[in-house]
Amino acid sequence: MVFLIHIFFSFTVMAQDCALNGKNGFVEVPLVHTFSVRQETLWPRAQELNSYFKNIQKSQTINVYYELAEPYDSNKESLMIIGGFYPWQNLGFVSSGPTAPMGFLKNAYNVFEIHFRGSGCSTVDSGRPPLVYTHEMIASDIEAVKNSLGISRLNVWASSNGAYVALTYAVLYPESAGKFLLRDTAIYNPSLAEASQNFEQKILPEFLNDSQEQKLAMIKTSSLSVYKKVLKYLGTIFFRREDDRQTGLQIFEAISQIFVEAPGELPGLLSQLDAKIDQVMDWSEAVYANECLYGQKTNADVAVEDVFVVDYVIKRCSPYVLSRKELMMSNLDFRGRLGHLRNPFFIYQGYWDEYLYKELALELSQQLANSHIYIDRNAGHGEISQKTYPCFAAILTSFFMEDSLEGYQQVCPLETF
Repeated sequence: MVFLIHIFFSFTVMAQDCALNGKNGFVEVPLVHTFSVRQETLWPRAQELNSYFKNIQKSQTINVYYELAEPYDSNKESLMIIGGFYPWQNLGFVSSGPTAPMGFLKNAYNVFEIHFRGSGCSTVDSGRPPLVYTHEMIASDIEAVKNSLGISRLNVWASSNGAYVALTYAVLYPESAGKFLLRDTAIYNPSLAEASQNFEQKILPEFLNDSQEQKLAMIKTSSLSVYKKVLKYLGTIFFRREDDRQTGLQIFEAISQIFVEAPGELPGLLSQLDAKIDQVMDWSEAVYANECLYGQKTNADVAVEDVFVVDYVIKRCSPYVLSRKELMMSNLDFRGRLGHLRNPFFIYQGYWDEYLYKELALELSQQLANSHIYIDRNAGHGEISQKTYPCFAAILTSFFMEDSLEGYQQVCPLETF
């Protein structure tokens, strides 16, 4: 008996054009920022960071690149988009044409993004990975770009790791913070073990039907090692999109059937799936290192066949992973540090997000004085699909374009959890 799982997908890595065109520019910023924050921000890392950076002997400044969707208009407010593992290349959301679902935003705002230091068109250390990146550094770079453009109040739409950058910015620069829409975020960054436990105990049981739960229990009772691998495979793809979740269930059913009917074939299948995960990760790491750390731009279509991991998130151009040894030295725990913030927040959370799970988003909303949260039962992490787009677009419209949230409440499904 042979079970064949064959899924095809491709990634496109586009070369970045950094030439000035009237909608972009560079801002010179200190290589090492000095953090001087008010006591009420409760940001204990300021002294730690200042102590760490004071002995770094490198050039004094770097250039941070920014790009606007349209030429800057001083009569408009400004809105910055901050992605997660794709912290730039997000202006496509508001560009002209059918692929611009959020294009209405640029009618009212100067919509822009920056390339995080060390990535894209911003200064790249050509000889080796930069010594360290921090969310605080990126937040300070954002403030420098804001001041350079003459922006008094900055509105932000941020996702995933980008939402952590946005929260750091709001804590460090509360006087500059406007409206913040945070998508798929949390009050703190959970450990992988914590997120995996939540996935196993809360998310997966709700998603599986009775028959599938029985099969999973059978595997757990018979072989704990196989059970852990099944959780790993499901967890790898589960939190992205509905199609991914259905693909994960197909894989689970195949493994379950082999487990019962042809156990001798199971080690081969598990090894094949492990190899395919490694293949995608090795390829994405190569792209990430060449393009981000060393500034070697590529322009190629890369296809990976026979890979069951759908829409694997390429760890490209994100300070979250650029300096692995230091892990950005960031303290992504905002508990007890948000009480001084009074600017409006809206949190949009995917119900099926495995890693930044909904309970952590709820806690974040509760610790913000002026916040609203919507948890979408149709969404995973960063999911914009035919099911989720109408609701998310209505939230963007209500939050950034209108003074009332009634508009989105008429479009989005009623929260019933």
